[in-house]
Amino acid sequence: MQLKDNSQAEQNRVRVIFEELKARATAGQELSPMEQEFFCRAVNISQLNDGNAEDYPCCSSYIFKMLYLAYAYDLSGGSRYYKPVMGRKEEVPRHEVNTDIAYLKQEADDWLPIVEKGNHSDQDLQAMAKEARYELKQLKKSTKYLLSGHRLRQAQIRRILLQTKFSYLVWLEIQEDSSQDDFILTLDGVDIEITPVSFFHIIGRHYALRDKAYYSEKSGHNESFHPRNIHKRLKTIFRKIDVSGVLAGEPIESIGFRYKGQDYLCWIKSKQKPPVSGNTGNISYNRLETFYLVEDAQELQKLEDNYILGEIDDELSVYVPL
Repeated sequence: MQLKDNSQAEQNRVRVIFEELKARATAGQELSPMEQEFFCRAVNISQLNDGNAEDYPCCSSYIFKMLYLAYAYDLSGGSRYYKPVMGRKEEVPRHEVNTDIAYLKQEADDWLPIVEKGNHSDQDLQAMAKEARYELKQLKKSTKYLLSGHRLRQAQIRRILLQTKFSYLVWLEIQEDSSQDDFILTLDGVDIEITPVSFFHIIGRHYALRDKAYYSEKSGHNESFHPRNIHKRLKTIFRKIDVSGVLAGEPIESIGFRYKGQDYLCWIKSKQKPPVSGNTGNISYNRLETFYLVEDAQELQKLEDNYILGEIDDELSVYVPL
């Protein structure tokens, strides 16, 4: 929820929404992830007597996200850190840094049992936990981890735990802000689903490369695909490719395209999921397995050797098999 303009009428309209959320928050009623984001952010910038985000239990996720973003680049507490304060950035005092780092360490420790659990009934938690366990497993096999002392090892583990919790909270907001159709790509009459498994795989293995506590040879992403909008951007791209007809009759296991001068690959797999109520037998569907910016020289060479580029528009071209 944002101001459409700076008119008094618009400010009054948004204030009414805020007051409704404040009443629910004060009464201990549940707010959705997007409602939490709007309300808690508004509390922090309010110039009226609305208190602080810390005064409302419903703001716990918001507080975590803000602190994670402030400290993610160095969780040791040894750097200079900045937080937004009324529209400007201010350096965080040292005593506050120590308190915040201790808070994040505790958040990581509390998140670990959730990650270790392998049978969540909630599919979002299940997908997040599985990806987090993979990341932790890769970390513990890495040379950097094996050559580190105990304190550094614990810091590397906490980095992954905090990143996966942040990704999980972002995913909840994305779902609320999207329709079911936003997660369906269509190509040549075939539907491809973007699931929680898709999201956490892509975010964990290709978006979080800069934050990895271990070396990874995987390719990442650039600013053309923001994590919060990746599904909608892909849907638009697939729609353009589909309308062009250049991939009609071609296999869909891998789809390569060039967007704004950068090469990308989507990998799709046929999967099975449980039947809907009243039916028997598993249901076959196509799932987006991964999506990434192609930077590896061998992969780029394969695209050049086995495909031709078919131009869709000034920004988009698709790799068509020879």
